[in-house]
Amino acid sequence: MNENEKNEAAAVQETGTKPEPAQEQQPEKTFTQSELDAAIAKERQSLPSADELKAFNDWKESQKTKQEKTAEKIKLAQEAQTAAEQKASALEAKLTAVSKGVKPEAVEDVIALAKNKVSDDVTLEQAIESVIEKYPQFGSADKPLTTGVTTPNNRTPADDTLLRKAMGLPTGNEKKGN
Repeated sequence: MNENEKNEAAAVQETGTKPEPAQEQQPEKTFTQSELDAAIAKERQSLPSADELKAFNDWKESQKTKQEKTAEKIKLAQEAQTAAEQKASALEAKLTAVSKGVKPEAVEDVIALAKNKVSDDVTLEQAIESVIEKYPQFGSADKPLTTGVTTPNNRTPADDTLLRKAMGLPTGNEKKGN
């Protein structure tokens, strides 16, 4: 007995089966473009034509009962209603955000953040307000952020009146002719 036969006999005793000789791997077959085109054309021949498909769908439609046709119409109407409600809800959210002073370019972001906060206890309007409070950069440019320091750019008319009184200038509130 040579070495290979001894190893084979030992493997048979351990596993109870004879080991199979190593299989040679064959390379995968590659196809040319013309072979692929021919295979696709052959598959397309087995498909029905557009006219046959239309005739089948017409026949299938004629086999439906009135109840099935009514159920389909109801389903389509419900889907259209749901889509319209979602669109109205989205537009209402945008209107609410804009009315709360959100910058137009930040409306979508504010709504996305606010939707996560909406619950039975929190309305969309309240959620939008809390987002604006937490992220004031989304607020309108009409309301400038202040540091608490008065500058010529963030004074109020009341500030101007106090300054005019302190300087002895007319405030503009006095009645003329007195």
